[in-house]
Amino acid sequence: MIKKNRKTSKAAIAGLILAAATPCLFLISVLVLASNYEQLGDALIIFMLLLLVLPFLALPLSVAGVVISKSKGRKGRVPGTIGLILSVLEIIFVVVTFSAYLLYEKRPGQSLDIVPPHFGYSSVTETST
Repeated sequence: MIKKNRKTSKAAIAGLILAAATPCLFLISVLVLASNYEQLGDALIIFMLLLLVLPFLALPLSVAGVVISKSKGRKGRVPGTIGLILSVLEIIFVVVTFSAYLLYEKRPGQSLDIVPPHFGYSSVTETST
């Protein structure tokens, strides 16, 4: 088969696009959307959760792209490998971040609540009528 007429593995390209889009979208959400957090509310949280899922979708696509490009003699081995490396690094980042968060939350007396708990007498007295 002539090398110039080979087709490119679409799975490898899709895996590379998903793996490369994740850090780009994360930077956009942190830099641009974080200033409008109050207006966006739950939409920003859903967007960030989507960013946590994308590396787990990019990994099998990249693996499939590399396997298809090897077995069928197609182009796409390099984009698939780059997508594979990026998605593995992103998955490691997600796992380390979640494990650090869970370890911090499990410590006694530590909490990530915005309002600290109140352990004293209040100056406001409640009256029942």
